[in-house]
Amino acid sequence: MNSETSKYFIALTIGFIYHQFLLLFWSYSRLYNPITNMLFECCASKGWFRLVLYGHDLVVNLLLSFALAFALIKLDAKRFWFSVILAVSIGIIYSYHQNLFNFFVHSSVFSLGYELFVMVLSCPIAILMINYLHSEKN
Repeated sequence: MNSETSKYFIALTIGFIYHQFLLLFWSYSRLYNPITNMLFECCASKGWFRLVLYGHDLVVNLLLSFALAFALIKLDAKRFWFSVILAVSIGIIYSYHQNLFNFFVHSSVFSLGYELFVMVLSCPIAILMINYLHSEKN
């Protein structure tokens, strides 16, 4: 295995570990996150509740994806965005392999689409933010 191939394998491994962490985090977050509990207590009957909850989830996913983004930047593969696609896609395939083939059978197509949208874009947005902050520093 050459150096570049091993970097892609490492990107796959990092992506898999990261998405396992996300699954674990979101499992416990539903129980112990005070913001989510507060939103459920005061605003569950309001029409804008889902919008606020989706916004909160987007910000949390973006913050959590900084770890994956930083690891992929430090990996320094020649085809950088290909390694990002590998890292993100392995998590999506593993997390949603049952629902991807039954996309329209899912109980909430919008919810599944939103989750996939957030998973796909969180890491690239975090990478762009890190690169922007790094370029501003220099």
